[in-house]
Amino acid sequence: MTFTALKKDKGFTLIELLVVISIIGLLSSIVLASLSAARAKGKDASTANSCRGRIFGFRQLRRGAVGKLDSSDNKLLLRFQFGQCLRKLGGGGM
Repeated sequence: MTFTALKKDKGFTLIELLVVISIIGLLSSIVLASLSAARAKGKDASTANSCRGRIFGFRQLRRGAVGKLDSSDNKLLLRFQFGQCLRKLGGGGM
């Protein structure tokens, strides 16, 4: 065996290491992008659930206050609740 053959068998070349590092960087960027998309979907689901809970609570309040609230107050409060929820979800306002 020659000296060059022994040297080549011992380790990786600089090019091979750079290729492996670039592949790892590419894969990690793909994973991080998918995680941020999942985080955004989770936030949207949380916001929708919060809005649903608020509207449900308002309906319960309205049922318990029959005759105590004017119907125009009911409509105004309900429009306000729906408007806030739609703005949070990105659907515009009422």
